[in-house]
Order: sequence, then structure tokens, then C-alpha cells
Amino acid sequence: MKIKAKLNKIYRISSNSVDCSTSEFNKLKDGETVELAEKSAKQLLNMGVVEVSKTSKNKTKKES
Repeated sequence: MKIKAKLNKIYRISSNSVDCSTSEFNKLKDGETVELAEKSAKQLLNMGVVEVSKTSKNKTKKES
């Protein structure tokens, strides 16, 4: 699941209290979007410090 941190809330928790690697947690603190396992993402979502990333996929239409 792709998630993005809420930058004003991510600093409230420690990297030791979450179920993801330190490098992934640091990327979240920097404002990057990270792909996490479902379990880790749900844990952070329940804490209220991240949100699901709203990435749009550009699909090209084939011309007939």
C-alpha cells in the first residue's frame, strides 16, 4: 500500500514504535511516498500520522 505522511503529525511518533524499517520511516518524514506492507500501513493509518497516497495512473487511449 502506498502511503504519504502528514508532515505536521509524523514527528509525534518514534521510529521504534512502528512496524517498518528506519529508512522507510525517514523517507516518510522527508515527505516522500513509500510502499509498505498492508500490516505496517494499517498501523500508521490507525495512528493518524499518514494517509493513503492518491496517485493517478495516466492511461493512454488507443485511437481506432
